[in-house]
Amino acid sequence: MEENKNFQTRKSIRLKEYDYSQEGMYFITICTQDRKCVLSEILGGSVKNDPYIKLNNIGIMVEKELKKIEEHFKTIKIHDYVIMPNHIHFIIEKIIVGAGLDLPDKKIKITNVIGLFKADVSRRIGYSFWQRNYYEHIIRSEKELYKIKEYIQYNPLNWEKDKYNC
Repeated sequence: MEENKNFQTRKSIRLKEYDYSQEGMYFITICTQDRKCVLSEILGGSVKNDPYIKLNNIGIMVEKELKKIEEHFKTIKIHDYVIMPNHIHFIIEKIIVGAGLDLPDKKIKITNVIGLFKADVSRRIGYSFWQRNYYEHIIRSEKELYKIKEYIQYNPLNWEKDKYNC
């Protein structure tokens, strides 16, 4: 069988030696397919008022699916998030200590959670909605957590400067 030389293997963005089923906090960014602006609009932003996000029907559905993650997984908590026109940022926390958690709950990996979220959204919309992968960053300190929360909060302010602004 001849090897397809044009086929590129996907590089993993995950840390090879990191256990993604352990407790921790992660900053996640997921982009829409082809970075199409189909989730929301950024409105306002004049000198007198800050920009704000107006979710459209797809954005509202994405927000509902994001909130459902905690219902599906006892060991997952969603913290700050923002739904931009062509991507979503959020902080996800993996918890393994707590009453009523059995072994399968504790072994759930962040990659599985994100995969299910992306699949659920795509299934509800009716087509492959997200880019193939996603960005993640392991949050390792309170200082880092604060900076990421601030980044999420002020992301709409920076939309005009975003090179992927639609």
